[in-house]
Amino acid sequence: MADERELARALALSLEGLMASSSSYREEANVGGVNTRSSDNRWYPNMECVQVLLSMGISENAASRGLYHTGNTSPDLAAAWVFDHLEDPNLHDPFQPPPLSVDPPPPTLPTESRSLKMVFVVNTSIGMGIGKIASQVAHATLALYKTLLLSPSEQRVVEEWEMGGAKKIVLKGRDVDHLKELEEEAKKRNIPHFMISDAGKTQIEPGSLTVLALFGRNYLVDEVTGNLSLL
Repeated sequence: MADERELARALALSLEGLMASSSSYREEANVGGVNTRSSDNRWYPNMECVQVLLSMGISENAASRGLYHTGNTSPDLAAAWVFDHLEDPNLHDPFQPPPLSVDPPPPTLPTESRSLKMVFVVNTSIGMGIGKIASQVAHATLALYKTLLLSPSEQRVVEEWEMGGAKKIVLKGRDVDHLKELEEEAKKRNIPHFMISDAGKTQIEPGSLTVLALFGRNYLVDEVTGNLSLL
């Protein structure tokens, strides 16, 4: 029990320090919104986001509606909007947005069931100590966070996650094969993720896979990690 409390304190200190220091990185990344104003003064959907939504099985009309109502920068937010409006009878009808002279609606936040979290699956087969686990989870946090900030379509989602408390959960993974299996499932679902390979300076062999970090909506991340136990 004392070890669990010590690990929790170490993780909290590592993660909070990284999140605080990453604000300067956000400014350097300077990831902005997408300009959708055209010469004919019409609103157009972000086609990069549309392609992502189409790959998820969402119709083009529903994708356009979702992007219009969520700021037109994030396929994740748009998909959440679509899933929240599946009962709308006109969801898949041709979408005709109003002229740009009419202010678009404020971005619609998803329901609680679609809130965001960052999850870390730790390789428990290599005997890392408490401090080592905290260090590896911290590395995974910063690596995935930086990756997300480099994607214009993910910036709004990251901001929503931070405003919601930046939820982070650490889970038990069995071994390297288990982490690789989870990574493949994340790829299939287009879940942002990052696998940490340790330099091997302390405790473990160089190149050891230590932590898999994933980020996204609760319902989606849970499809990959929902059956794992807390560390």
